[in-house]
Amino acid sequence: MTLRNVWIIARKEYNSYFNTPIAYAMAAVLLFAIGVLFAGDVSYTMIFPDFVPGLERVVQIAVAMLIFILPAITMRLLSDEARQGTIELLLTAPVNDGAVVVGKWLGAVLFVLTVLSTTLIYPIMLNGMVQPGLDRGLLLAGYLALVLFTMTFSALGVAISAMFDNLVATFITTIAAFVLFWYFIGIPGSLGSGAVAEVSRYMSFIRYFEAMVGGAIQLTGLVYYFSATAFFLILATVILQSRRWR
Repeated sequence: MTLRNVWIIARKEYNSYFNTPIAYAMAAVLLFAIGVLFAGDVSYTMIFPDFVPGLERVVQIAVAMLIFILPAITMRLLSDEARQGTIELLLTAPVNDGAVVVGKWLGAVLFVLTVLSTTLIYPIMLNGMVQPGLDRGLLLAGYLALVLFTMTFSALGVAISAMFDNLVATFITTIAAFVLFWYFIGIPGSLGSGAVAEVSRYMSFIRYFEAMVGGAIQLTGLVYYFSATAFFLILATVILQSRRWR
């Protein structure tokens, strides 16, 4: 796998999003939702000048929406190739499967981060409207958490996209997997004790995410998200390779 091949695939994938309505629909929905929250915070600061809005709600809304938006972004990466019959061209091209997976994942991640970067206008505006201003450390930590979430769950989406030829099945399965990993995998850890609960706490995506949003950027959380991303990308590569034997 060469970086040049990865970048060529990523750039092609990134540009393709802007040739479809999905890019503009995603940006509009995300900006509208956060814009409504922004308007509410502005109104509240006018009534209560000492009120300094936090970024937790912005990040939480962004994540809640990404759980449903990311499946629409990632479902077409490999599933659509299989549906259109172009997956065979990819598999016979002089590019290894790992480069295909990483390139498509990177293109999707860069697109989502481009859209997310436009939401920075809201905290920047709020920073100039309230005193003493927003906590920049919390702002950076919150957006770092969003970047890591996007990286990891996009990788999971790519792995699921490699499993199916049907876009609807891919979309539904990806949402179900996102909800499972985000909301439910850590429940046993919060309800009990013992080995199972400990494993559940360690595997909880939301645990590390909330810690970062609160300003606690720990090496454990960074390693966890990067490891999960690598695992899902490797899984996607293995699934893609298995198509050669079908």
